Amino acid sequence: PKTITSPSIPVNKFSDDKSINFIIGESLAIKHTKDLIKKYATVNTSILIIGETGTGKELVAKALWQAGSYKDKPYIAVNCGAISDHLLQSELFGHQKGAFTGAYQDHKGIFEEANDGIVFLDEIGEISPSMQISLLRILEAKEYRAVGSNLTKKLKCKIIAATNRKLNELVQKGTFREDLHYRLERLTIEVPPLKERPNDIPILVEYFLNELNPNLPPMFFDKTTVSYLSTLPWHGNIRELRNEMERIRLFYSDKKTLTASDLSEKYRTPLLDSLQQKDNMQSKINYAPK
Repeated sequence: PKTITSPSIPVNKFSDDKSINFIIGESLAIKHTKDLIKKYATVNTSILIIGETGTGKELVAKALWQAGSYKDKPYIAVNCGAISDHLLQSELFGHQKGAFTGAYQDHKGIFEEANDGIVFLDEIGEISPSMQISLLRILEAKEYRAVGSNLTKKLKCKIIAATNRKLNELVQKGTFREDLHYRLERLTIEVPPLKERPNDIPILVEYFLNELNPNLPPMFFDKTTVSYLSTLPWHGNIRELRNEMERIRLFYSDKKTLTASDLSEKYRTPLLDSLQQKDNMQSKINYAPK
Protein backbone atom coordinates (compact mmCIF):
# COMPACT_ATOMS: atom_id res chain seq x y z
CA PRO A 1 0.00 0.00 0.00
CA LYS A 2 0.99 3.60 -0.54
CA THR A 3 2.57 5.27 2.47
CA ILE A 4 2.94 8.96 3.15
CA THR A 5 5.60 10.91 5.01
CA SER A 6 4.70 13.87 7.19
CA PRO A 7 7.74 14.60 9.37
CA SER A 8 6.23 17.44 11.38
CA ILE A 9 3.61 15.34 13.19
CA PRO A 10 3.70 12.04 15.13
CA VAL A 11 2.08 9.70 12.61
CA ASN A 12 2.56 6.04 11.82
CA LYS A 13 2.68 4.53 8.33
CA PHE A 14 2.37 0.85 7.64
CA SER A 15 3.65 -1.23 4.78
CA ASP A 16 2.33 -4.63 3.74
CA ASP A 17 2.61 -6.67 6.94
CA LYS A 18 0.81 -10.01 7.19
CA SER A 19 0.60 -9.79 10.97
CA ILE A 20 -1.79 -6.84 10.87
CA ASN A 21 -4.52 -9.18 9.64
CA PHE A 22 -4.31 -11.18 12.85
CA ILE A 23 -5.97 -10.37 16.14
CA ILE A 24 -4.83 -13.14 18.46
CA GLY A 25 -7.40 -14.96 20.56
CA GLU A 26 -10.33 -17.38 20.45
CA SER A 27 -12.51 -16.08 23.30
CA LEU A 28 -16.11 -15.12 22.63
CA ALA A 29 -15.26 -11.48 23.39
CA ILE A 30 -12.50 -11.26 20.79
CA LYS A 31 -14.50 -13.29 18.25
CA HIS A 32 -17.23 -10.66 18.54
CA THR A 33 -14.64 -7.96 17.88
CA LYS A 34 -13.43 -9.82 14.79
CA ASP A 35 -17.00 -10.18 13.53
CA LEU A 36 -17.54 -6.42 13.83
CA ILE A 37 -14.30 -5.74 11.96
CA LYS A 38 -15.45 -7.91 9.07
CA LYS A 39 -18.86 -6.23 9.11
CA TYR A 40 -17.59 -2.64 9.24
CA ALA A 41 -14.48 -2.93 7.05
CA THR A 42 -16.32 -2.26 3.81
CA VAL A 43 -18.64 0.44 5.17
CA ASN A 44 -17.73 3.93 3.99
CA THR A 45 -18.47 5.82 7.19
CA SER A 46 -16.59 6.83 10.33
CA ILE A 47 -15.94 4.22 13.04
CA LEU A 48 -15.20 4.71 16.75
CA ILE A 49 -12.97 2.22 18.57
CA ILE A 50 -13.13 2.29 22.37
CA GLY A 51 -11.28 0.32 25.01
CA GLU A 52 -8.88 0.51 27.91
CA THR A 53 -5.28 1.50 27.36
CA GLY A 54 -3.18 -1.27 25.83
CA THR A 55 -6.07 -3.35 24.50
CA GLY A 56 -5.01 -3.04 20.86
CA LYS A 57 -7.25 -0.31 19.45
CA GLU A 58 -4.78 0.59 16.73
CA LEU A 59 -4.46 -3.07 15.77
CA VAL A 60 -8.23 -3.09 15.25
CA ALA A 61 -7.94 0.04 13.10
CA LYS A 62 -5.23 -1.63 11.00
CA ALA A 63 -7.39 -4.73 10.67
CA LEU A 64 -10.27 -2.56 9.42
CA TRP A 65 -7.87 -1.11 6.87
CA GLN A 66 -6.66 -4.50 5.67
CA ALA A 67 -9.96 -6.43 5.80
CA GLY A 68 -11.84 -4.36 3.25
CA SER A 69 -11.39 -2.47 0.02
CA TYR A 70 -8.97 0.03 1.60
CA LYS A 71 -5.99 -2.34 1.94
CA ASP A 72 -4.22 -1.00 -1.15
CA LYS A 73 -4.84 2.62 -0.20
CA PRO A 74 -3.03 4.96 2.21
CA TYR A 75 -3.34 4.58 5.97
CA ILE A 76 -2.15 7.39 8.26
CA ALA A 77 -2.38 7.26 12.05
CA VAL A 78 -2.28 10.44 14.13
CA ASN A 79 -2.00 10.68 17.92
CA CYS A 80 -4.28 13.61 18.66
CA GLY A 81 -3.16 13.78 22.29
CA ALA A 82 0.52 14.24 21.44
CA ILE A 83 0.36 17.53 19.53
CA SER A 84 -1.00 21.03 20.01
CA ASP A 85 -4.37 22.10 18.68
CA HIS A 86 -2.83 24.59 16.24
CA LEU A 87 -0.44 22.04 14.76
CA LEU A 88 -3.16 19.39 14.59
CA GLN A 89 -5.44 21.63 12.50
CA SER A 90 -2.61 22.60 10.19
CA GLU A 91 -1.49 19.02 9.65
CA LEU A 92 -4.95 17.53 9.19
CA PHE A 93 -6.42 20.27 7.00
CA GLY A 94 -3.27 21.73 5.49
CA HIS A 95 -2.51 25.45 5.32
CA GLN A 96 -1.83 28.18 2.80
CA LYS A 97 1.36 30.16 2.58
CA GLY A 98 1.18 33.10 4.98
CA ALA A 99 -1.72 31.64 7.00
CA PHE A 100 0.30 32.11 10.21
CA THR A 101 3.82 32.92 11.31
CA GLY A 102 6.15 30.29 9.92
CA ALA A 103 3.83 29.22 7.09
CA TYR A 104 6.38 29.92 4.36
CA GLN A 105 4.73 27.68 1.78
CA ASP A 106 1.51 25.83 1.04
CA HIS A 107 1.16 22.62 3.00
CA LYS A 108 -1.01 19.70 1.94
CA GLY A 109 -2.90 18.26 4.92
CA ILE A 110 -3.23 14.63 5.94
CA PHE A 111 -6.87 14.44 4.87
CA GLU A 112 -5.79 15.39 1.36
CA GLU A 113 -2.69 13.19 1.40
CA ALA A 114 -4.75 10.18 2.49
CA ASN A 115 -7.00 10.72 -0.53
CA ASP A 116 -9.49 7.82 -0.54
CA GLY A 117 -7.64 5.84 2.12
CA ILE A 118 -7.96 5.83 5.91
CA VAL A 119 -7.01 8.37 8.59
CA PHE A 120 -6.84 6.96 12.12
CA LEU A 121 -7.33 9.60 14.83
CA ASP A 122 -6.08 8.10 18.07
CA GLU A 123 -6.90 9.65 21.47
CA ILE A 124 -9.87 11.54 19.99
CA GLY A 125 -11.06 12.38 23.51
CA GLU A 126 -8.11 14.76 23.92
CA ILE A 127 -8.96 17.23 21.13
CA SER A 128 -9.94 20.82 21.97
CA PRO A 129 -13.48 22.27 21.73
CA SER A 130 -12.58 24.20 18.57
CA MET A 131 -11.14 21.08 16.97
CA GLN A 132 -14.30 19.19 17.94
CA ILE A 133 -16.38 21.73 15.99
CA SER A 134 -14.14 21.36 12.94
CA LEU A 135 -14.25 17.58 13.08
CA LEU A 136 -18.04 17.56 13.44
CA ARG A 137 -18.40 19.65 10.28
CA ILE A 138 -16.03 17.34 8.41
CA LEU A 139 -17.98 14.23 9.43
CA GLU A 140 -21.36 15.76 8.57
CA ALA A 141 -20.57 17.77 5.44
CA LYS A 142 -17.67 15.66 4.14
CA GLU A 143 -15.70 18.81 3.39
CA TYR A 144 -13.04 21.03 4.97
CA ARG A 145 -10.86 24.06 4.37
CA ALA A 146 -7.12 24.43 4.70
CA VAL A 147 -6.03 26.92 7.35
CA GLY A 148 -6.06 30.40 5.78
CA SER A 149 -8.01 29.29 2.71
CA ASN A 150 -11.54 30.02 1.50
CA LEU A 151 -11.48 27.04 -0.84
CA THR A 152 -13.62 24.09 0.25
CA LYS A 153 -12.22 20.61 -0.38
CA LYS A 154 -14.12 17.35 -0.40
CA LEU A 155 -13.21 14.75 2.20
CA LYS A 156 -12.49 11.46 0.43
CA CYS A 157 -10.87 9.42 3.19
CA LYS A 158 -12.52 7.21 5.80
CA ILE A 159 -12.01 8.36 9.39
CA ILE A 160 -11.47 5.89 12.23
CA ALA A 161 -11.23 7.37 15.72
CA ALA A 162 -10.20 5.75 19.00
CA THR A 163 -10.12 6.63 22.68
CA ASN A 164 -9.61 5.05 26.09
CA ARG A 165 -11.73 7.79 27.65
CA LYS A 166 -15.43 7.41 28.43
CA LEU A 167 -16.82 9.99 26.02
CA ASN A 168 -20.27 9.99 27.64
CA GLU A 169 -18.67 11.11 30.91
CA LEU A 170 -16.74 13.84 29.08
CA VAL A 171 -20.04 14.98 27.54
CA GLN A 172 -21.60 15.21 31.02
CA LYS A 173 -18.60 17.26 32.21
CA GLY A 174 -18.99 19.60 29.23
CA THR A 175 -15.54 18.90 27.78
CA PHE A 176 -16.73 16.91 24.75
CA ARG A 177 -19.51 17.90 22.36
CA GLU A 178 -22.61 15.74 22.61
CA ASP A 179 -23.40 16.05 18.89
CA LEU A 180 -19.89 14.93 17.96
CA HIS A 181 -20.19 12.01 20.36
CA TYR A 182 -23.43 10.92 18.68
CA ARG A 183 -21.82 11.28 15.25
CA LEU A 184 -18.76 9.26 16.19
CA GLU A 185 -20.55 6.41 17.94
CA ARG A 186 -22.74 5.54 14.94
CA LEU A 187 -20.51 2.50 14.39
CA THR A 188 -18.57 1.48 17.50
CA ILE A 189 -16.16 -1.36 18.24
CA GLU A 190 -15.33 -1.97 21.90
CA VAL A 191 -12.05 -3.84 22.32
CA PRO A 192 -12.30 -6.12 25.39
CA PRO A 193 -9.64 -5.92 28.14
CA LEU A 194 -7.61 -9.01 28.99
CA LYS A 195 -9.55 -9.51 32.22
CA GLU A 196 -12.59 -10.32 30.06
CA ARG A 197 -10.67 -12.81 27.92
CA PRO A 198 -8.42 -14.81 30.30
CA ASN A 199 -8.56 -17.90 28.07
CA ASP A 200 -6.69 -15.92 25.40
CA ILE A 201 -3.72 -15.22 27.67
CA PRO A 202 -1.96 -18.60 27.12
CA ILE A 203 -2.32 -18.10 23.35
CA LEU A 204 -0.94 -14.56 23.59
CA VAL A 205 1.95 -15.67 25.80
CA GLU A 206 3.07 -18.27 23.28
CA TYR A 207 2.58 -15.82 20.40
CA PHE A 208 4.70 -13.08 21.96
CA LEU A 209 7.40 -15.54 22.99
CA ASN A 210 7.69 -17.44 19.72
CA GLU A 211 5.67 -16.18 16.76
CA LEU A 212 7.33 -12.76 16.92
CA ASN A 213 10.74 -14.46 17.08
CA PRO A 214 10.50 -17.21 14.42
CA ASN A 215 14.27 -17.47 13.97
CA LEU A 216 14.91 -18.28 17.64
CA PRO A 217 14.39 -21.66 19.36
CA PRO A 218 10.87 -21.91 20.85
CA MET A 219 10.35 -21.49 24.59
CA PHE A 220 7.36 -22.27 26.77
CA PHE A 221 6.16 -21.72 30.33
CA ASP A 222 5.25 -24.64 32.55
CA LYS A 223 1.51 -25.21 33.02
CA THR A 224 1.41 -23.84 36.56
CA THR A 225 2.86 -20.50 35.48
CA VAL A 226 0.64 -20.25 32.40
CA SER A 227 -2.43 -20.82 34.57
CA TYR A 228 -1.17 -18.21 37.00
CA LEU A 229 -0.58 -15.64 34.24
CA SER A 230 -4.21 -16.08 33.20
CA THR A 231 -5.38 -14.94 36.65
CA LEU A 232 -3.42 -11.66 36.74
CA PRO A 233 -5.35 -8.40 36.21
CA TRP A 234 -2.99 -7.01 33.50
CA HIS A 235 -4.10 -3.41 33.97
CA GLY A 236 -1.97 -2.46 30.97
CA ASN A 237 -3.64 -5.23 28.98
CA ILE A 238 -1.91 -6.62 25.88
CA ARG A 239 0.79 -3.95 25.93
CA GLU A 240 1.80 -4.96 29.47
CA LEU A 241 1.72 -8.67 28.67
CA ARG A 242 3.74 -8.21 25.50
CA ASN A 243 6.38 -6.11 27.27
CA GLU A 244 6.84 -8.83 29.89
CA MET A 245 7.12 -11.62 27.33
CA GLU A 246 9.60 -9.65 25.21
CA ARG A 247 11.71 -8.99 28.30
CA ILE A 248 11.77 -12.71 29.05
CA ARG A 249 12.70 -13.55 25.47
CA LEU A 250 15.65 -11.14 25.66
CA PHE A 251 16.93 -12.28 29.08
CA TYR A 252 16.36 -16.02 28.75
CA SER A 253 16.83 -16.71 25.04
CA ASP A 254 18.89 -19.81 25.86
CA LYS A 255 16.11 -21.48 27.87
CA LYS A 256 13.45 -23.79 26.49
CA THR A 257 11.23 -24.24 29.55
CA LEU A 258 10.32 -21.19 31.61
CA THR A 259 9.03 -21.08 35.18
CA ALA A 260 7.60 -18.49 37.55
CA SER A 261 11.14 -17.56 38.66
CA ASP A 262 11.76 -16.13 35.18
CA LEU A 263 8.99 -13.55 35.56
CA SER A 264 9.63 -10.00 36.72
CA GLU A 265 9.55 -9.63 40.50
CA LYS A 266 6.12 -7.98 40.63
CA TYR A 267 4.62 -10.96 38.80
CA ARG A 268 6.60 -13.86 40.26
CA THR A 269 6.51 -12.93 43.96
CA PRO A 270 2.80 -13.66 44.59
CA LEU A 271 2.99 -17.03 42.82
CA LEU A 272 6.22 -18.13 44.49
CA ASP A 273 4.85 -17.10 47.89
CA SER A 274 1.70 -19.11 47.22
CA LEU A 275 3.70 -22.16 46.15
CA GLN A 276 5.90 -21.85 49.24
CA GLN A 277 2.84 -21.74 51.48
CA LYS A 278 1.50 -24.89 49.84
CA ASP A 279 4.84 -26.63 50.35
CA ASN A 280 4.85 -25.60 54.01
CA MET A 281 1.33 -26.88 54.50
CA GLN A 282 2.22 -30.18 52.84
CA SER A 283 5.30 -30.54 55.01
CA LYS A 284 3.23 -30.03 58.15
CA ILE A 285 0.80 -32.68 56.98
CA ASN A 286 3.58 -35.16 56.14
CA TYR A 287 5.32 -34.72 59.46
CA ALA A 288 2.24 -34.48 61.63
CA PRO A 289 2.21 -37.16 64.37
CA LYS A 290 -0.14 -40.03 63.66
